[in-house]
Amino acid sequence: MKREDALKLLDDYHRFDDGLLKSFTYSFLRDSSMTVSLEIYARNHAMEGNVWKTVKLVVTQAGEVRSNFSGGETNVICSGVKLLEFDGKLCLEVDGEYGEHDPVSMEEVRRISPCFIMGETIDITELDLDR
Repeated sequence: MKREDALKLLDDYHRFDDGLLKSFTYSFLRDSSMTVSLEIYARNHAMEGNVWKTVKLVVTQAGEVRSNFSGGETNVICSGVKLLEFDGKLCLEVDGEYGEHDPVSMEEVRRISPCFIMGETIDITELDLDR
């Protein structure tokens, strides 16, 4: 998926602010690469009626990953999901509180973010297409 298309979907969902992180999954592939998938239940503000949908975000060729969410708790996203780019790599950042700006460096993400994935590509798919 093109970065611009992914940014448009993030915008449609207001960066998943107030969404619910349903799952966070690591997959290790035969070529020794890792894929990280997130499923988020959120409201699509671009649709009439602000329809709630489950959205799957998949980061391929994931390298550096942090996830400080506890199992069994409700994981509401309060500060949104950001799609950033540092040194030619994509960074999907979840729930870091940076004030009025997005993080300007990977060091800032590492210092503040409770959850991020660095990778090569991102694919975002709306799973609840029948609503």
